[in-house]
Amino acid sequence: MAQDNKKKKEEKKEEKKEEKKHWTPGYIQACVMDALGHVEVLRDSEGSTAGECSRRDPYGGFTDVGTHTGCLPRDTTWPLVREIIQFLLMRSSGSESGEEMDLFFRLTLLHFELWLLIRQATLVNTSSTTPKVLDACMVMLASTSKKAAELSDDGLNISEVEEWMEVVRSHLLAEQGNRALAAGQRFQIPQGPGAGDAVLHNYTAGSLRRPGGTLPSPLGDVAAEDGLGAAKLRSLKNLCSLSLLPEPATVQQMLAWVKLPQWTENRGGDAVAGQLVLRSIEKQMFRWARSELHDPGFTLSAAPTCSTLLEVLEAYRGHVSKFMASPACEATMLVELRSREILVIWVATCLIHKACCRQHPITSRYGVGLDWQALEHLVLSNREAVDAALSVSAYVKVNTQLYKSLFTLVDGGAATFKMAEEFARDDTNLAIVLEAERDAAVARVDTHWEEVKRKKLLATNLKGQIRDADSRLSQRRADYSIAISERDEISSYDDRNEYHKASNKAKSLKGQISRDETILRGLKHSLSQAETSPPPVIQPLPQDLDLAHRWLFLLYMPPSFRHLSQAMFLAQQALLPYPRSSVKEETVIGPYKTNVVDHYNVNQRSVYHSPTSTRTGEKG
Repeated sequence: MAQDNKKKKEEKKEEKKEEKKHWTPGYIQACVMDALGHVEVLRDSEGSTAGECSRRDPYGGFTDVGTHTGCLPRDTTWPLVREIIQFLLMRSSGSESGEEMDLFFRLTLLHFELWLLIRQATLVNTSSTTPKVLDACMVMLASTSKKAAELSDDGLNISEVEEWMEVVRSHLLAEQGNRALAAGQRFQIPQGPGAGDAVLHNYTAGSLRRPGGTLPSPLGDVAAEDGLGAAKLRSLKNLCSLSLLPEPATVQQMLAWVKLPQWTENRGGDAVAGQLVLRSIEKQMFRWARSELHDPGFTLSAAPTCSTLLEVLEAYRGHVSKFMASPACEATMLVELRSREILVIWVATCLIHKACCRQHPITSRYGVGLDWQALEHLVLSNREAVDAALSVSAYVKVNTQLYKSLFTLVDGGAATFKMAEEFARDDTNLAIVLEAERDAAVARVDTHWEEVKRKKLLATNLKGQIRDADSRLSQRRADYSIAISERDEISSYDDRNEYHKASNKAKSLKGQISRDETILRGLKHSLSQAETSPPPVIQPLPQDLDLAHRWLFLLYMPPSFRHLSQAMFLAQQALLPYPRSSVKEETVIGPYKTNVVDHYNVNQRSVYHSPTSTRTGEKG
C-alpha cells in the first residue's frame, strides 16, 4: 500500500510538471537557441516521448506574464512606460490636454534623463573609463542636451540643467584624460639609475642629442652586378647626400635650409627627402612650442622674423602637398600627417601672437581667434607632438577672452574693429594721417563750394548776355524785313543803282543775323554748362570718426598685425577637411563693386584737391 501511494504521488508530480510546460513561441525559441548552442534539451529515448526541459528560461508574455508557468516576465517597453507617466501626470493635475501639461511632461522626462546621466557618471572612474562606457555616457548626454535645447527654444529656463550637463561632461573628459595619463606613465623612461635598470644608466646619465652634419655620399661601384652588393649600391644611389637642419636652429636658418636646391631638385626621392624636410621642421616647431612658447624671455618679436616664419610655414605646406601627391604617401597614415600640419600652423600662429603682444601691448587685451578645444581631434603618435599640442592648447586657452577674439569672423569682426579704433586713436602716425585727411577733406569741400559759386555767377551773367543777344537779334530781323520790302519796291529797270544798294543792305543784315544766331547758341550752350552741377566731392575716408579709424588701421596696418591676421586665418582654415575626391570645381567670384583700398587710393587726387605728399593704403 505504501509503495502504491508513493507511485501515485510521483505520477501526479510528473503530470503537474507536464502541465507547467507551455509550448509557447518563447519556449520554442529557447529550445532552438539551446540546440544551436550544442546543448541537448530534448531527448527521445524511445523515439516518441519528450525529455527534460530547456536549460534556457524562455520569455513570457504570450499566454500570461506571470512566473507560475516557468517563464521569465517580459520587460515592459519604454514607450508604454512613458505614456503611463504622461497619463498619471495629466490625471493628477485634472487636465487631459494643454501646452502647459505638455511642457511639464517634457520637463519631467528631462530631469529623469538628467538623473540617469548623473547616476551613470558617478559610476565612471579612471579604471572604468573605457571607450564603450564613455560612448554610452556621451549618447545619454546628447539625448539630454537635445531635450534641454527644445525646452529652451520654448522659453523655459534650463540654466541649472545646463550647468549639471557641463559638470558631467567635464568629469567624463577628466577621467578620460586621467586614464590616458595613467596609461602613458607606464612607458615613461626612468630619470636615473636604480635597481634593475643598469642598462638604462648609460643613456640617462648624459643628454640625448640628435646627430648633426651631412649624410655620406654614395660609395663607388662594386664588381658584382647582382646580389647583395648591387642592392646596396642601388639603395645608396636612391639616398644620395642630404644636409640636415642644425639643432637648435633659428628662423632664418630654417628658411635658408628649406630653400636649398636639394629639395627643389628632388634628390633622394619623395620618400626620403620629403619626410626629412617635414620631420625636421616639425621637430623644431614642436621644440619651440614646448620650451619657448611659455617662456617670457622668448625674443621672436621683430616683424622681419615673423615674416620669415610665415615663409617657412608656406614652404612647409608646399612640401606637405608635394608629399601627399607622391606614391610614398600611400604608406603613411594620412590623418596623422594632416594632424602634424595643423599643429605646426598653430604653433607658428601662437609664436606670432606672442611676438605681436610684446610689440603692441593692446593685443594682450584681446583674445586669439582660435578655440583650444579644436585640437582634441588630432592624431599624434609620439610624445614630442603630444606635448606640443598640450602646450599650444594651454597657450590658446590662457589667451582666450569671450567676445573679444581678434581676426575671426565668428563675431563678424566686431572685436577686431573695436581694437582697430583703439589702436588708431592712440597711434601717433595714424593720428598724423587722419589730420592730413581731414585738412584735405575740408579743402575739397571749400574748392567745390567755390566752383558752385563761380558757376552760379557765370550763369547769371550769361542770362543777361542772352537777353541782350536775343533783343539785338530781334531788331536785326525786323531791319532785315524792312530792307527786303524796300528792295522789292525798287525795279531794277528803273533805277539800277538804288536796287543794288537795297540788295547789299539786305545781304549785310542777313549776315549779321546769322552771326547773332551763332553767338546766341554759344551763350545758351555755356548757360547749360554753367547750370550743370559740378562733380561731386568723394572723400577717401568716411565722415564718421570710428569708421575712419577702422579704415586707417586696415589701410596702414603695422606689419606685426598683418602677420598675425594672416597666421590666424590660416590656422582657422587648416581645420577644414581636404577635398575627398580628385574632381575640383573651380569657384569664380567676380570682382567687388567697391574696393576699400582702390577707393582710398584713387580718390586721393581729384579736380578739387591734390595732396602734396602721396598717401597710399595697402591691403590688410
